[in-house]
Order: sequence, then structure tokens, then C-alpha cells
Amino acid sequence: STEAIAEFKVDSGAYTADTGGSAGGQTSLISKSGTNQFHGSVFDYLRNNYFDAMSPIKSSVARPVFQLNQFGASLGGPIVKDRTFFFANYEGYRQHLGGVPETGYVPSPAFRAQIAQSQPALAAVVNAYPQGQAPTSDPNVYSFTGVVPSPQREDAATARVDHHFNEKDSGYVRYNVDIGNSTAPWDALAHAVV
Repeated sequence: STEAIAEFKVDSGAYTADTGGSAGGQTSLISKSGTNQFHGSVFDYLRNNYFDAMSPIKSSVARPVFQLNQFGASLGGPIVKDRTFFFANYEGYRQHLGGVPETGYVPSPAFRAQIAQSQPALAAVVNAYPQGQAPTSDPNVYSFTGVVPSPQREDAATARVDHHFNEKDSGYVRYNVDIGNSTAPWDALAHAVV
């Protein structure tokens, strides 16, 4: 999360021993830490199809569903004044596109029947695919074209605790987590199964 970044540096060559010697650019990030005063932030970004203008070409067609919400908060401060500090950050991302055109491959009717007869336990998986519209050169595969939803969800968090042992020595512990789920409608799974 950008709310958790205190500094960043980009190196493009002549790396020092602590960053390595491989080719290409390297980006170094320093996470924020707490201070003797409490500081925090809260944000929310919202965009959806209700705010979008109607198309000047197709004015009678309803706007496709588009909902985007990005939100988060951060808080940092002292645990023990002048010695131990904390910083925590959370960011959430939700996006829903209701009308994404997709073209992919799905099991053919003959392949579905074959699976249902030979391996009934897999019939539910094969039948979860939408019905295809046209055969391909492979008799087990039909092509599919349609408009499908494409939701995305991500939750990211950072927690950091800094401690000053004396005027010269200090240390910190940081924990990062990022859990995301992006649903690409049919093709990735269809290619894997077929």
C-alpha cells in the first residue's frame, strides 16, 4: 500500500554490495514507522457505473455494471515513548465488471456425455462450464463467446514495530500480508481442463 511507504529508491546500475549486481532496475522501499505522536489516515475511492455518462452512440443501451471501491486506513504511534513504536496499515480493493466480453473454449456436448458416463464424479465440474456455440477442430472442444462478470478482491496489510535499544542500536519487525482473488471468467480454467 502506498500509505505504508516512507521512502523509495530506484537503482538502474552500479549497485552496491547490499543490493546485488544483477542487470536491470531495482526498487528499494522503506516502510513507515511510528513516532512519539499518533498519526493516521483514512481514505476511500469510489467509482461506479452510476457516475458514468451514457454513450452518445448507443443512448438506449444501459451502462454496463462497473463498481470500484478502494479504501484503507493507517495508524502509527508510541508503545513506549522514545523507545518503542508501532505502525499498522490496511488497504482493500473491490472491483466488479458486469459486462466483460470473453472468448474461450468449453467442453463439447459429446465430451460432457462421455465424462458423465465414464467418470460421474467429474460431471459436475465439466457441466459447470457454459454451453459452447460452435465446434472447433477438436471434437471435445466448443468455442464460447459471451459477456460474463469479472470480480476482483484484494486485501493488503502491514504491521511494523520499531525499538531503540540505545542511541546507536535499533531494530524493527515487519509483517506484510496480501491476499487477492481475481476471477478471469472462463478461458484460464477451460484451457486447463481441455
